[in-house]
Amino acid sequence: MGDILMGIWSPNAPGRPILLLCHMDTVWPVGTLPDQVPIRQDEDRFYGPGALDMKAGIVIAIEAIRALQVLGQMPQRPIYMMVTTDEETGSHHSRQIILETAAECALTLVMEPAAQDNEGLKTWRKGIGNYTITARGKASHAGAAPEEGVNAVVELAHQTIALHSLNALRQALQSA
Repeated sequence: MGDILMGIWSPNAPGRPILLLCHMDTVWPVGTLPDQVPIRQDEDRFYGPGALDMKAGIVIAIEAIRALQVLGQMPQRPIYMMVTTDEETGSHHSRQIILETAAECALTLVMEPAAQDNEGLKTWRKGIGNYTITARGKASHAGAAPEEGVNAVVELAHQTIALHSLNALRQALQSA
């Protein structure tokens, strides 16, 4: 599964928890980094593999919780912070524990950086889902009474096109 770090603040507060979900991978294929990882500090900034995705989000989450504590403004619910070791695409090693933990929570915030230009706040993101679509046809004789039949495959083709039209590519919303 890989290592998972879980922090819990205000565990006895009422209400369903808020989950702050993070990952700490670097997505560098084995053998592509030099012997010494290229990390450097320039004044108050650090540069290196994975520094933005998502190490900055981990720091922001921790500092936001610290600020809420200092100001006495902690939410009236527990806060969970889960940091996994695998990439969010599929989260193959941590998927089950993420799903189980998120199911307990009122909401999950993924601490990804904002956009390609690294400005702004990401308020939504594409997701994934699995659906089963069933179409039922009506049998008829193709030669003697084709007009009495209903072709389920043709209906599925129409539904596929309708689902595809839900894509809003420029707005970062895509159907699977």
